[in-house]
Amino acid sequence: MTSQNTETTHAEERNENVLLGKLNWRNILSGIAILTISLVLLYFALSGTDWATLISTVQTGDWRWLLATIGMLTTSYTVRSIRWRVLLEQDKSLPFKKMFGATIIGYLGNAFLPARSGELLKTVTVKRSLGIPMVLALTTIFTERLLDAAFLVIMALIIIAQIDAIPDWLQSATQIMGILGFVALVILFLVPYFAPTVKRLLSKMPLRDTLQDIIVSLMDKLVAGIRVLHEPSRAFKFGILTLVAWSTDLAIGLFISQAFGLSMGVVPVILITVALGLSSAIPSTPGYVGVYQFVAVTVLSQFGYTQEEALIFVFILQLMEYTTLLLWSLPSLALTGRKQDKITSPISQSRLSSPTT
Repeated sequence: MTSQNTETTHAEERNENVLLGKLNWRNILSGIAILTISLVLLYFALSGTDWATLISTVQTGDWRWLLATIGMLTTSYTVRSIRWRVLLEQDKSLPFKKMFGATIIGYLGNAFLPARSGELLKTVTVKRSLGIPMVLALTTIFTERLLDAAFLVIMALIIIAQIDAIPDWLQSATQIMGILGFVALVILFLVPYFAPTVKRLLSKMPLRDTLQDIIVSLMDKLVAGIRVLHEPSRAFKFGILTLVAWSTDLAIGLFISQAFGLSMGVVPVILITVALGLSSAIPSTPGYVGVYQFVAVTVLSQFGYTQEEALIFVFILQLMEYTTLLLWSLPSLALTGRKQDKITSPISQSRLSSPTT
């Protein structure tokens, strides 16, 4: 490794540390605003609740369905860890155990920390346990979330088209999200095609070689993180795993409905799953408290479900998520806490083995 490459590597590490610091400060500052908004939403969601009815309904629940829910949640996290590995893998296979552990740690972070801080924990975890650059990991997470949102919007549009009693505001909101999602996907698809042009422009700019190397390296990792859209085999795997992941979430909703006799059909469960999935993309309080309650009451009321039934559904869903994550927390920490595997991305290999031009 040349001294210039060593300097570039150290500079990248300093940039990642600065990124962590900025994100932490931004999380703290935005957390105050997020907490305020979530508390307001929680107030509106809980206002007027008949707690006696809610508690009596919970007490009559069939907890065997909830045990099945924990199993289905574990399946969901497993599928999502495999799906993330599809995006992260380059030339070498990544160990499933570490990917599963990092996925659980990420969900734990979202459950106990504000502003989706779990996503940052995921990137730090795979960097420390697998040596995967943070920019690459963050890019794959962003790609995953964007494709998830597109999938959910498509589901929502299909379901809404089959229902006559959907409010105009919900239909309009879904259509707007569909347009925005389509535009974002087009931009995401075109990014790799513009990367060479940006590199040529950078080569003509009066920048230090080290700074130019850093920018080019970051761009390479950014493109690598979204190249799944350009590789049919990986795109197919990602699509199948996405379908399986959200199907398990649908089953989770049906299990919870069955456990408490809520008599929710497939259509309302699909729509509430879509609504909760889209709302989870918004930075929120730990575990999306407030946001989930407001969304559940708003959406399920359109199907004639009471406020208490909607709250039971979402409270139990959150309780099962916390329970499942805590059950897997210690194994996940053990899986990701071992010595870093000797895995080097092809981007790093080419940058370190080839002289800088």
